[in-house]
Amino acid sequence: MGEVFFVIKTFIITFVFVLILQVKIGEQTLDQRIHTSIQASKLVAPIEETVRGGVLFIEHSYHKVLSLFNTSLKQKINGDHAPGSRFKIPEMKRYTEEMANEVSEKVTAETKKTARRFRDRLSEPEDSN
Repeated sequence: MGEVFFVIKTFIITFVFVLILQVKIGEQTLDQRIHTSIQASKLVAPIEETVRGGVLFIEHSYHKVLSLFNTSLKQKINGDHAPGSRFKIPEMKRYTEEMANEVSEKVTAETKKTARRFRDRLSEPEDSN
């Protein structure tokens, strides 16, 4: 029975909190003011850049692995259609250590570049308008 009261109490507190965020002060609600101040923060740009870099890394890695897989599979399929080798089971090649090192070096270089940009942004003087 205590769990039901906890859920009801949490729902009521959340509902009250959301109602308070909808109070208008001037032309904007509290929610809009908080959202605007978060977007204007200096920490948001480096975080967004880092996340964008992570997404690009995952996307490029996925496409690279997929293209390697498709290329090796196409070669095996074409070889399988040759006379005398139509019923061979294709062998799957493992991700080589050389390919892993190449990806690791790219990630390290991009991470250092992003860290350098982040440090530069933090050391920039603030604009006071």
